[in-house]
Amino acid sequence: MRTPELLPLGGRVRRRLTLEYASRDELLACLDHLLDAAGNPSLMTTELKATLADHAAGNYRVLMNLSDELLTLALNRELPRLDEKLYLERLLTAAPELATLALLETALTVCTSALLAEHPTLGHDLCPDPEPPSLRETRRLPAAAHRLRGTLSRYRSAVIDGLVPPRDDTDPF
Repeated sequence: MRTPELLPLGGRVRRRLTLEYASRDELLACLDHLLDAAGNPSLMTTELKATLADHAAGNYRVLMNLSDELLTLALNRELPRLDEKLYLERLLTAAPELATLALLETALTVCTSALLAEHPTLGHDLCPDPEPPSLRETRRLPAAAHRLRGTLSRYRSAVIDGLVPPRDDTDPF
């Protein structure tokens, strides 16, 4: 309501409640209260409530919108309880590249493990003196796979961070 285009609308609002960012515990208490008031305090698992509070970034509105999305999904599927699995499905729907990253990380781990199981000396720094060039190149694979795993992990974190609303110093509404 502080931006120039919203000032006329802000002049019509008589009472405002300006809220600061809520702590994780405050968000959890709010969620617990609302579930209790709705008559089903066990609708969400403890882990899901904690995940929602973490991803709400201190904003009650974001917490309620995330909860609403999950409740709608659960109603459509006729699920009796909301859990982290449902949240992860929603996350994968919002960012399908996370599923691709998970498959790629698994394939990389399996291939590296199979290569080291078949050729255990590749994991050692000791090399025979006249080493064939192909063996020298193959020795670099485990280290390259390790670096790639790190890059994939950083990319996954960036995608997830992009799905979480940014926390700034302006009003949370």
